[in-house]
Amino acid sequence: MHEGYSKVFVALDGTEQQDFVLARAIKVAANNGAALIIGHVIDSTALESAGSYPADLVQGFRTPSPIPSPPRSSRPRPTPPSPPSTL
Repeated sequence: MHEGYSKVFVALDGTEQQDFVLARAIKVAANNGAALIIGHVIDSTALESAGSYPADLVQGFRTPSPIPSPPRSSRPRPTPPSPPSTL
């Protein structure tokens, strides 16, 4: 089953189904030679109904993880053609 994926993202949420979902994502990624990216989903419903979030959880959200920027090309950008002149 080669579907041409280069990246496979799977979100795990702690439910009973997450083992099946993870196994399936591993299989799809392996069959396609793709990178497997795993995320964790937090159900914030209980926190929202309490009216506030725990300070240690909020502090974790304030520190963004660094995302590397793609390397810049050293090639000069092409100059667009000039519009034709009218006389």
